[in-house]
Amino acid sequence: MKRITLTQFEHRGAQQMGIQFDYDNEVRLHLEELAAVKWSQIYKTFYIPLNTQNRSIVYRHLRKKKWYIDYSALQGKQAAVPKKVLPPDTKRIITDDNKALIRQKK
Repeated sequence: MKRITLTQFEHRGAQQMGIQFDYDNEVRLHLEELAAVKWSQIYKTFYIPLNTQNRSIVYRHLRKKKWYIDYSALQGKQAAVPKKVLPPDTKRIITDDNKALIRQKK
C-alpha cells in the first residue's frame, strides 16, 4: 500500500499543506488532477494552501485509491478562522429581509 504524508510548512508567505510520498508516477498523476495542488521546487514536494476544506479534498481524493494517508503532523495545528469582533458599543442590525432568510433556514 502506498503511503502519503501530509505536513505543514510556510511557503510564499502562507501556511501550506505538504503532500509527501516516495516518488511514484501514479501518485504524482493522481495529485495533478487537483487544480489547486502545486509543486515546490524549493521543498521538493507537492503542496496546497492549508485549510480545512483543502485538507478534506486532498484526503478524499487520495483515499479513492485506498492509499494510506498519515496526517498526524497536521492534527491540532489547523489554523482557526478568526471571528469578526464588533466594538462593544456596536449594535447588530438585522433587516427584515435577513430575518425572513433566517426563518426560512429553520
